[in-house]
Amino acid sequence: PPKLASRQCKQTNEFVLDRISSERPMVVVLAGNWQLYGTDNESVQRTSEQLAQTIGRVRALGVSRVVVIGQVPVWNRPVPRLLMSEWIETKRMAERSLDGLNVPSLSIDAALESATKKMNAQFISPSSHLCQQAGCLTSVVQADTVMPVYIDDNHLSVTGSQVFVESVKSALVP
Repeated sequence: PPKLASRQCKQTNEFVLDRISSERPMVVVLAGNWQLYGTDNESVQRTSEQLAQTIGRVRALGVSRVVVIGQVPVWNRPVPRLLMSEWIETKRMAERSLDGLNVPSLSIDAALESATKKMNAQFISPSSHLCQQAGCLTSVVQADTVMPVYIDDNHLSVTGSQVFVESVKSALVP
């Protein structure tokens, strides 16, 4: 959200809003590493309010559909390191894990979803697509090769992005 962003982010946000104004897209997707704004109740509330204002600004520019992507599950260590440590210890790599998951990062989505829905925008929760009771997705097997779903502690890899987009494709395409 612009009011919470750094100076460089604010410039980027204004550039993007100018492009939205000139290009007039039908759909705008908003995503971010929301937990960086804080995971305590006050910070989450402030982030949600700013998100609602951002959605309002985008709508005021004539965008008919706004999609907000919630918080991707965040880990306390880079997932490739978690996978390597598991391999060294057990000679296997779990597809899902709770070990090293930053649990507070998962709590942000409820507030973001509420703010998004109040503004009549669409919300997609990455954690609801990447996580189950057994844990959050850390790797997938492709052509007999274990591929990490993250490149670090909070950025999806190409493989992870493909898995996520495939799981939400029906929600993105009307």
